Amino acid sequence: MLEATPSKMAVLDVNRALGGCIQEALSQLSTPAVSAKNVHDARRAIKRARAMLRLQRSALGGKTYERENRALRDIARSLSAARDGKVQLDVLNHLIVRYPSKIDATSMQALRKIFSSRYRVSGKLSQESLRTSRTSLLAVSDRASKRSVEAQGWDTVGVGLIRIYRAGRRCAKRIGQPASAEDLHRWRKHVTYLWRSLEFLRPVWPQRAGKLARKAHRLAHHLGEDHDLHVLSAAIAEMDSAQLGQDDRSMLRHLIARRRRRLQRKAVELSKRVYRHSPSTLQAKLERRWTQWWHTAGSRGACPV
Repeated sequence: MLEATPSKMAVLDVNRALGGCIQEALSQLSTPAVSAKNVHDARRAIKRARAMLRLQRSALGGKTYERENRALRDIARSLSAARDGKVQLDVLNHLIVRYPSKIDATSMQALRKIFSSRYRVSGKLSQESLRTSRTSLLAVSDRASKRSVEAQGWDTVGVGLIRIYRAGRRCAKRIGQPASAEDLHRWRKHVTYLWRSLEFLRPVWPQRAGKLARKAHRLAHHLGEDHDLHVLSAAIAEMDSAQLGQDDRSMLRHLIARRRRRLQRKAVELSKRVYRHSPSTLQAKLERRWTQWWHTAGSRGACPV
């Protein structure tokens, strides 16, 4: 049992938060009839768990971090097929609503039926697949509960946060025009980890961390919508003429490209505010606030959870 010092309590709370995320994912995948929403919520919990893992990366060591990150990543991937089928249908519906004068909803009925049929098939995870996911999550949870983390509080959490911030900032600088779908997706993951990490640390710096977290959330949303549109465009490109006429195909791809350009412009502009500080400047600001927080709330036992 670690002593309840400021440094070690902080690391323990990150590990506790990691365990809480895994338990939430397990809960979603243990309902009598697992729905698409259950799968979606489970994947979101796993993303939060991976953010918590990154925050304590320096305390875990390279081998442990890579093992746990790989395990969580593989679980999320095994659930992605159930999500992708619904996403394609949802994104198509959103396009129809967004561009009513450009898209004839009636002509899209056949396409919607195709995506609905795919969703009914891909959206049903087998009981064996669910059991495998639950078993893997339980193994990660068990290892986390038995883990003895010896590290400094800010020296662990701060280093983890700045590593996440630096990686996302580096991705933002590499985004070109046009940007590749792979680069945008990679950037989105780092932005999501930053958002989740800042949410966890909000008690330390409520106003500023909360404000930056909201910006990171919006940025992740723009990049997430862009990725979903890319997935829809790829699905449309693979359809034959019997499934989708050439005129409808061209119109959809044009509107998808138009929407993606707008989202990418918004993402680049917003990223200038999210990543306006250098990593060293942000680290110094947060470290000072961490020290102030500990001497007020932290010393009375209030730790980020």
